Amino acid sequence: MAAQRGKIILWTGPKHSGKSTAAGELVARARRLGFVVAGLLAERRMHNGKFAYEGVDLGTGNRTVLAEAGTGNRGEPAFVLTAQGLAFGRTVLNGAASADLVIVDEFGPLEMDGGGWRGEVDRLLNKSSAKIVLVVRKEIADQIPRLYGRRCCVVEAASPTAIEEVLQSV
Repeated sequence: MAAQRGKIILWTGPKHSGKSTAAGELVARARRLGFVVAGLLAERRMHNGKFAYEGVDLGTGNRTVLAEAGTGNRGEPAFVLTAQGLAFGRTVLNGAASADLVIVDEFGPLEMDGGGWRGEVDRLLNKSSAKIVLVVRKEIADQIPRLYGRRCCVVEAASPTAIEEVLQSV
């Protein structure tokens, strides 16, 4: 296996606490400072009269529906990743290796189980020197250092110094 190169930054907070919105602010500030930013940001939107998550390619601005309101594995209401959204996210992340900062919104239970964006994140960590910002719920943040066998910088997305903490590490 190739040596691991990318640095992992965990952008954390509780579910529905504004992590993605704060990540968007991080992207804007990083770009103003001249950093090359790539990756995927998930924005909550209405789609066909229901809440959905729209993926934004931070490199091109292209968008698609990532996940729609549906039913989870145990019959509970959940957001379900669309096939189109999965393909879009994988394409976006596969093209992000040359960036200074890569945002992955979000890295959750699906990725912890090997699905979703997991393969793309693994490849980025092995072939890119970019700082990889994984947007994660607070309850799984402690699992990621064990998953990757390395320390991660943990940043509370709601902290007034969160953006500066990330940008100082880039």
